Amino acid sequence: MAERAAEYPVMPAIIGRWSQRAMSGAAVSEAELMSLFEAARWAPSSYNGQPWRYIYAHKGSAAWNAMFDLLDPINKLWCTNAAVLMILVARTQFEHNEKHDRSHALNAGASWQNLALQGHALGLAVRGMQDFDYVRAVESFNIREPYAVQMMIAVGQPGDRALLPEPLRSKDSPTLRKPVAAIAFENAFTPDN
Repeated sequence: MAERAAEYPVMPAIIGRWSQRAMSGAAVSEAELMSLFEAARWAPSSYNGQPWRYIYAHKGSAAWNAMFDLLDPINKLWCTNAAVLMILVARTQFEHNEKHDRSHALNAGASWQNLALQGHALGLAVRGMQDFDYVRAVESFNIREPYAVQMMIAVGQPGDRALLPEPLRSKDSPTLRKPVAAIAFENAFTPDN
């Protein structure tokens, strides 16, 4: 397992949070779930538009089954033990003037990050996903313009990584990041890749 270390001081939760796949199948309480959404709602957004919306379902419900069916085969392997599945959508137009919000996805991403950090603080396993059927998500959950699907999220109680099928077992650990010098450029944009 890779040792994570910051080059510069940051909040411990930023280093400690990671996207765990291993979930136990145990329920997430309503209080825990609402705490995640409370964190999500405090994210910054352009013009304070708060374009994010979360559609969620508890395991055992018809909506959970419909969300699960949207997933690609690899995500289905581990999401079977998620207590809650979510679809994050973002409003692509500002409410105050109906003009296109160029930063709707960025703002929704800030909300997702708050949710993920709160999940870490609560000791939950929280993982975002992009490999699912976006078209069927729109159809199955009546998502209409000006809303656009951004991602899916699985939430659960942490589980035993040893119970994951390979090759997921060996991948289910905290990952490293590029150095700061590879992502921040003073005065000019000069990336290697």
